[in-house]
Amino acid sequence: MFALVIPIALLVPSCSANEPAVAAISTTTTVVNEPAQTVTVNATDLANAIKAKVPEVVSVITYTESNDPNNLIGRPNGYTSAALLQDSRAQSTDLSNDSGVVIEVFATPEAAQKRSDYIQAILTASPILGSEWNHVSGASLMRVSGKLPPSANDEYTAAWNNGRP
Repeated sequence: MFALVIPIALLVPSCSANEPAVAAISTTTTVVNEPAQTVTVNATDLANAIKAKVPEVVSVITYTESNDPNNLIGRPNGYTSAALLQDSRAQSTDLSNDSGVVIEVFATPEAAQKRSDYIQAILTASPILGSEWNHVSGASLMRVSGKLPPSANDEYTAAWNNGRP
């Protein structure tokens, strides 16, 4: 929204020749409504920002509907974008979370939190499936593989929290 102010000076003559003229200022305000700008968060952009801060990230892979190991991209209750940060400390090179860190972006913060809660409930109930650290910020979820050392989670958490909206 923008406001345009146009000052207009008017000289008002005084009633007496001995009194000075008084300046009166009138303003006009015009309001222009513009649509609100929406900031779109993209998992690949978030992943690349983290890659710049974590030297062990060897590559960023954007998930598509052809390579998404969870088959959730663009689906109902799924994420809108996702990306994998492959970490040199990981023992796996597949497209799963075992290769390092996955960032998932959802339509709402509630959906991101629901996904995190779902994953943690499964891993808590079935420890044989492994572990991971989950970090939710707005509509984004960062999933750090439990196969990485705790110090790696600390490093990713610092990079994730630095500059987040």
